Amino acid sequence: ELKWINNWEYQMVYSDSGVNEKGCIFIEETTGAVLFDAPVKTRWITTRHEPDTRIQFVLVSEEMAITIFDIEFVDQGNGLCLTKFQFTYTHLNNDAISETTEEKLMLIMTSIMFWLKHYCETGEMLK
Repeated sequence: ELKWINNWEYQMVYSDSGVNEKGCIFIEETTGAVLFDAPVKTRWITTRHEPDTRIQFVLVSEEMAITIFDIEFVDQGNGLCLTKFQFTYTHLNNDAISETTEEKLMLIMTSIMFWLKHYCETGEMLK
């Protein structure tokens, strides 16, 4: 993420190797700020880490929401890869859902897709 997400800041909580892997846990505040318009810390737990095929995270945004974030990579056989993103969002209280929640989730997912696509195609971070 540090290679392709501009201004990405996180606090590593746990990792055997020091980088993202199955069982890795880290905390960041950007997701909460976008979703809830407030400084809500989000804990990311990597529950699946198969970089060539699938990565899955469970995001716990304090007492506000739990989100499952799946990224799947499908080899197209022509040197190209199709990437599928899916969010499963569950609010834990009424403050965690509004008429703009779906739009905010789409903004996060679209931004991640755009940054990752640019990095994969150019080898450079989009600034």
